[in-house]
Amino acid sequence: MTHWLRKGTSKHYAMATIFLGVSGEGRGHAARAQVLVDLLKEEHRLVIYAYGAALDLLKSEQRHRDVEVRPIPGMRFAYNQRGQLAPLRTLAGALPFLTQMSGRAVELARTLEREHADLVISDFEPLLGRAGNLAGLPVVAIDHQQFLRHYDLSQLPGPLQKKAAHLTPFVSAYYKKLTASVISAFFFPQLKITSRQHPIVQAGVLLRSELIGADPQVGDHLVAYLRRDAPPDVLRALSASQLPIRVYGTQRTGQFGQLSFHAIERRRFVDDLCTSRALISSAGNQVIGEALFLRKPVLCYPEPGNIEQAINGHFLQASAQGCSAPVECWNAKFIRDFVEKLPTFVDAIRPERLNGNRIALGTIRQHLSHPIPIATTNAWRASTARAAELGSSGS
Repeated sequence: MTHWLRKGTSKHYAMATIFLGVSGEGRGHAARAQVLVDLLKEEHRLVIYAYGAALDLLKSEQRHRDVEVRPIPGMRFAYNQRGQLAPLRTLAGALPFLTQMSGRAVELARTLEREHADLVISDFEPLLGRAGNLAGLPVVAIDHQQFLRHYDLSQLPGPLQKKAAHLTPFVSAYYKKLTASVISAFFFPQLKITSRQHPIVQAGVLLRSELIGADPQVGDHLVAYLRRDAPPDVLRALSASQLPIRVYGTQRTGQFGQLSFHAIERRRFVDDLCTSRALISSAGNQVIGEALFLRKPVLCYPEPGNIEQAINGHFLQASAQGCSAPVECWNAKFIRDFVEKLPTFVDAIRPERLNGNRIALGTIRQHLSHPIPIATTNAWRASTARAAELGSSGS
């Protein structure tokens, strides 16, 4: 284990070792993880476990930092040819992972003990949280999905309420025992009265430093943030609108009429969003929250079959900060109508509550042990030597 020292103080303190598990589904999980790294890396040792798209993004982001990113198995969503979430195919694909969860959690628990972990944070990643439970560590969930467990969703339309109720047990099963939960969302309904198993904290979205320090301007272009397999109807509607739109996230690059396609590049995307008129995207919580923080209205489509995104879209529409509609409603007129209403949407945006960084960081600090002064150099060296010995012996 590598021990870290807090510098610039009259005393030296051992820095905590924090393990972070990140879901690989959707880029919002990786974006939250990047923010946590920025908030914690100067004070603590961080080890990230991730899979899928999150693993690739986080490896790229952390390649020049002293933060280790490790692969972990995970559940992946399956989609049909129309881009709709396919629950049965998702479950079938997840069976090998589910049958091996217990054994892998035990192996990870040994790693946590060997590397003297102090805290586990999970962003909707089930293995590391279970390992933290086995190792007797505090486990803090920082994610979006837990709103399904803890938010009062009685204001949703009846059919959507029923779908949410069906999904809630699946979300609950992701974690066994939590020390605290931070729900990161751009909307803030009441908590359920029954949500008292452990501390539940409502936060806005976690925001990167370049967003917090940005000076938003209003240019001529729109920004679209889409998945690689974006619905063809959406792309056709963007093209037919004849509006200047900078599109991120698809596999294309180059200029096609008024559409310019770009690979995801963190700095460039933020710059383009800051100078845009509005954001067009699927109904992912993280990117909607980022845009609203910059006072950019959002036009979104819930991914077909994705209940979480359907609920996100409902809250966006109800807040009058943007518009949400199913893919089949999208055409050039629909997009132009949205653009005509932009001043009204802008007036409704209230960015003050959307920065969840302080709340998330405060919760993490609450559940870290108090830093222990290093009594003597000899004790420090003995501890380091023993950790190195354990590390070389394997798990």
